[in-house]
Amino acid sequence: NKPETFYRTVSELFCTVESRESRSLLCRLLKVISEKNACLTTVISLIEKLNAWDKRKTEEPDYFVRLEAFSEMSTIVLNMEMLNVDVLLPVVFNCCHFINKVDDLSIRDNATHCLKNIVTRVTSTASDSGKTFNIVVEKTLVSQIKLGVRNKSETVRHEFLAVLQSLVVSCPNHQMFAGLKDLCDKDPEADFFENIRHIQIHKRSRALRRLYKHLK
Repeated sequence: NKPETFYRTVSELFCTVESRESRSLLCRLLKVISEKNACLTTVISLIEKLNAWDKRKTEEPDYFVRLEAFSEMSTIVLNMEMLNVDVLLPVVFNCCHFINKVDDLSIRDNATHCLKNIVTRVTSTASDSGKTFNIVVEKTLVSQIKLGVRNKSETVRHEFLAVLQSLVVSCPNHQMFAGLKDLCDKDPEADFFENIRHIQIHKRSRALRRLYKHLK
């Protein structure tokens, strides 16, 4: 009788479901579940765009539509007057999927950028007694980061490290990230997160030495 109770469960599936048909089905299902909630109309439309496929080319994503959706999504996130967990969650799960599973550099970069924007918006708002931060960051995003930094793909690890870096910079005194704030530095040459993702091996070694000294 209350299909909206399944909204967050269905949203989470965007992170793990991979096939085109299944993701299209999730989009339709999310649309039906949220049809009585006008606040979610825009985000559901953008989720559909994020998963759009080119009608002219078989089995090829519509990159133009997807990148356009990322741009629109970032604008919406950064300009939200009131934070809405149900707007943010499906975006987070979709972005994590794209980082983990999509090889296209532009899509992956935009997914990471979108997550950083969500971090910026959520951590800069002290409303609702931290409920949004707890659900979106602590229970959802941090869990995905923990999985991401253990991924076999170096590229995936680097993207999630970039998101972690944004969290540490945005809320250095939070108990979850306070132990990592000393790894950050205003000088990119000394910053652990910048160096550990660098293409040059000697800079990665520098990052590991800084981590060693920090742990010591």
